[in-house]
Amino acid sequence: MHPSHELAATDLTEEKSCPAEPIVPNGLVRLFVLALSFVYPSFWLAQFSLDSLAALLRALFPGNELKALEISVAGAFVLSGPASDRPFAGRAALGAFGTETIAGVCLAVVLGGVAFYATRRRGTLAGGLFAAMLGFAGMEELLMRLWFASPGLWWIGEAAIFAALWTLGLRRLIAAGTRREARWGWRFLATVVGFSAPLATLLLVLHGLVGVPILRRFVWVFVPGLLPGVLASAWPVRESPALAGRFPRKIAVAGAALTAVMAIVLGYAGPALGADFVRARAAAARKMVSGLPQVSANEPYQQDFFQRGVNFTAEFGAPYASVDALRQLERLHAYGVNAVALVPYGWARVGDPAVRLERGRRVWESDEGIEDLAREAHSLGMKVFLKPQLWVRGGSPTDVEFSDPAERAEWFQSYGQFIEHYARLATQIHAGLFSVGVELAGMSRYDAEWLALIGHVRKLYPGPLVYAANFGPDFQDVKFWDALDYIGLDEYYPLPETLSTAALVERVKRVEAQYRRPVIFTEVGFASRLDPESRPWDPSRGGISLEDQARCYQAIFAAFYGKPWFDGMYWWKVGTNGEGGPGDGSFTPWGKPAMRVVRRWYVGGGR
Repeated sequence: MHPSHELAATDLTEEKSCPAEPIVPNGLVRLFVLALSFVYPSFWLAQFSLDSLAALLRALFPGNELKALEISVAGAFVLSGPASDRPFAGRAALGAFGTETIAGVCLAVVLGGVAFYATRRRGTLAGGLFAAMLGFAGMEELLMRLWFASPGLWWIGEAAIFAALWTLGLRRLIAAGTRREARWGWRFLATVVGFSAPLATLLLVLHGLVGVPILRRFVWVFVPGLLPGVLASAWPVRESPALAGRFPRKIAVAGAALTAVMAIVLGYAGPALGADFVRARAAAARKMVSGLPQVSANEPYQQDFFQRGVNFTAEFGAPYASVDALRQLERLHAYGVNAVALVPYGWARVGDPAVRLERGRRVWESDEGIEDLAREAHSLGMKVFLKPQLWVRGGSPTDVEFSDPAERAEWFQSYGQFIEHYARLATQIHAGLFSVGVELAGMSRYDAEWLALIGHVRKLYPGPLVYAANFGPDFQDVKFWDALDYIGLDEYYPLPETLSTAALVERVKRVEAQYRRPVIFTEVGFASRLDPESRPWDPSRGGISLEDQARCYQAIFAAFYGKPWFDGMYWWKVGTNGEGGPGDGSFTPWGKPAMRVVRRWYVGGGR
């Protein structure tokens, strides 16, 4: 053998015995840098495609309109539905909205397919990142829905589609930074470096800038998201590594420039566009009621009237200052409703004595919206019950408690300012009833502070007052009922399987007899679930049962409607957007047999 042949054979043997490089030199670092430059546009556009694009397309069709438009640096949310002169069935029945619809999933498949195909061009990673981000955003929505309802076949199908998009997108990222010979561990590391790490970085930045919650995404999405990473890494990629040559600086710079432009434009123009939309809707509502007469400030207050009421709450897509809310109020009138509770919120946090009052048109329960609804209600012969309450982060109003005298004094001072604002508003709109508090079980035992607060409110609002006590000790142990005009109960006491109400009536009658004040149910309700009477306060347990909800409504009506010391009830709840119907398991009776029970009693019950 010729010496040169011998040398060549030796080199070939040595080459075969040397392990192949598992990754491109600096490939994972390059992959992270490139993915980081495109992660924000991919994240924002994926969220927009799933949550908003289908709704925007629907709004283009005759008979439909935009219901909500929120655009910010953190994302966009658009809701569309039937025009305001048509019944609005709520989010569950829109038919072309988000990942809950065929339209949303089809759009995700089309966009993901286009993005995936675009990555066939060597050196292009943005398409793969976008496809993976579509899968991530879709799974986030699905897992959120899974928290509130049991999965069905359609849910499973959606999950398979989004998992496939996520997995195929990750395959492109693996191909960018590893060689064909890379082992499974290196391939999986590429999914972390090319997707999870840039996304985690982005979420941390958004959390710091605008308070985007990140814990839920890490728990709900990143943990289940390990599965697409495992699947994407299961077999070697066929493509040549995209980052094996020179680093594509122009592409990275383009991604960074796109990120900067989007963040600036969305951060400034997005909120302004949303504010203009809110102002336009509020102006349309104000125009609708402009011709209605105002209730005179000298009009006397009716101190004792039977209240055939519902809690009329602002729901997404139909704030109080909207034509949709006014139309829904008109529909309630046909059911014999003669009083509506309007429920604005103050904001608090467990352990923090501060109570924050949000104002402005963007608030769902804006003062302007409350004024419009009150004007419309009065024109329909309805009374208005203004019932401000707290939305407590980290708990509920029953969790508000301050045993330290200094903190307690600070809370009552802050809460007093909140109540004072709405007491003045109640006078301005001539509300027929005003609540000084709702379910504040941890604070209602401080009689002196409440008596001082009630005395101050009476100087601002000349009408009847009530406190909406939570069922249980809050209702049974309150000592300041005689300082109010009504005893108010948020009635969620459990009932036996037989729906016997004898014990419940006796419990309520006992408090009435002690203080000699008429009783109203400031809230009463049952979710449309199986056996809701066992835990009336819990709308999440059991399968859907419209009949069980209606039976419980009937039991409450039969037990209390004719009692001479009982002055009415406010069912929880009917939303401004008309959400409800047979597939809805929430508290609302709207579109369900329970609403027929309401009409039967309110129209023909004799009171």
